Amino acid sequence: KNRLTEEVIKACADALEPVWKLCEKYHCTKTQLALSYILSYPEVSTIIPGIRTSEHVDSNTTGLFQLDEKDKKMMEQLGVNEFSQIMQMIQQQG
Repeated sequence: KNRLTEEVIKACADALEPVWKLCEKYHCTKTQLALSYILSYPEVSTIIPGIRTSEHVDSNTTGLFQLDEKDKKMMEQLGVNEFSQIMQMIQQQG
């Protein structure tokens, strides 16, 4: 319940800021960006997102696109750099 401290939440929000700018660049939702990122890997042929409503069906099956390679690499680097540091912060909390 209280696993994430304010420090961790702020670090996540700061690290995700460049990702949300990609939503503006591609005129997409966060879900569309996430699904498009996953599908940008040739090894991935299918994804099974959670769907509870008809709106989820629409948002999970429309508006998908091919990310620029530069944007894909930037997202990967966030995982390697910023989010690995955030995971260390969480582990240190116990």
